[in-house]
Amino acid sequence: MAFSGSVSRGLGMRPVVLDVTRTVMRAAIVRPTGIDRVERAYLDWAVNRPGGAWLAARLGGEGGSGGGSFGSRLHLCPPIASKALAAALSSDAAGMLDFRGRLTAWRALETRQAEAAVRRASTVSGPLSGPGLVRRLREAFPSGGYWLNAGHENLSAPLLAAFEAVGLASVVLLHDLIPITHPEFARAEAAQRFRARLDAALRARRLIYNSLATERGVAAYAALQDRVPPRGTVLPLGIAPPPSSDPSACAADTSRGAGHFVQLGTIEGRKNHVLILMLWRGLSEGVEPERAPHLHIVGRRGWSAEQAFAMLDRGEIAGRTVFEHNDLSDGAVAALMAGARALLFPSFAEGYGLPLGEALAAGVPVIAADLPALRELGGDVPEWIAPQDGPGWLKAVRDYAQPGSPRRNAQLARMTEWKRPEWPDHFEGVEAVLADLPR
Repeated sequence: MAFSGSVSRGLGMRPVVLDVTRTVMRAAIVRPTGIDRVERAYLDWAVNRPGGAWLAARLGGEGGSGGGSFGSRLHLCPPIASKALAAALSSDAAGMLDFRGRLTAWRALETRQAEAAVRRASTVSGPLSGPGLVRRLREAFPSGGYWLNAGHENLSAPLLAAFEAVGLASVVLLHDLIPITHPEFARAEAAQRFRARLDAALRARRLIYNSLATERGVAAYAALQDRVPPRGTVLPLGIAPPPSSDPSACAADTSRGAGHFVQLGTIEGRKNHVLILMLWRGLSEGVEPERAPHLHIVGRRGWSAEQAFAMLDRGEIAGRTVFEHNDLSDGAVAALMAGARALLFPSFAEGYGLPLGEALAAGVPVIAADLPALRELGGDVPEWIAPQDGPGWLKAVRDYAQPGSPRRNAQLARMTEWKRPEWPDHFEGVEAVLADLPR
């Protein structure tokens, strides 16, 4: 996704630094999550923008100390090497291991390869805070510049203070506040870690929000802390064009049941899989599997979803009318979505809702939880149902499962008015945010 825009020319030669810590940490993930995809889109934009960009990543277990995870260090890779590094991070294998990578054979190979690629491309490295980091940053960026974080990783107050000390204006993209607004769906340590990251983000020079819902959530949080958030801009995330369908990569037989539905996303408590699984148990009771609608759940297993895991492992419907897919490629997911009666999206909380946008872009109807962030993206197109409304979800699924469903056809007609948000528009906005920062 090459980017070209007029705003970037107003930035002069001041360097842009993009943090790609999340991409490096999660190099072994087969199907990236929403935030993973966003950081990768930023990576593609950054290395293809006029003047290129520096890439930054925090790597752990390298000795030393200062300000962050034990033994972690910050690595900075210059624009001359960033395109090759981006290509390596986007490939299935990021290249050969180095000495450090070979010492940690118990860790995922892809992650160690990605870290080795960063070390090979790095020209500046140092601790995560303190005078040593400030000195290295000042030598690398004597005229200051811009530092962007789009992945929620490597956010700390000492790091942002070091950037500020050398004139690197920090800009942070915030995706949601779910660990704070819905702590019951987050691990205790994750909620505590996120709060520290959000507090650090409130020290940034500018904030970018993916939705008005996220902006309002941050404003409410800051008010409770008696703080004023930095100036922010709402920039909807891009929805990539539908990938090419690859039926050969998808072993699912979608011809057996009376139509099929898809639920896409990590299997975790807030995604509300239990509601859909209980619904499917009722739809399947006393019905031959070939005559019942089928449900395909696509996503890795996460946390706070033990009842859903039990139903997928031991429930009567598992393998009969409900099928779980943990590691499908984008092409395989596209093949599974093709012909689906609808995408089901019953989450209790969302910051944006990329699966909803991806389904609509592919021409697939959506039945979704009535949440402000999802309404921002979907407008009047999807069926909106409260995530607690079991009877409403049951009726919608039954209606959409019918051949020639009038309710489904009505959504298909509404879909013709929906406009897919595009990444070039988002990054035009990012460039405008950078250009507006004081020199």
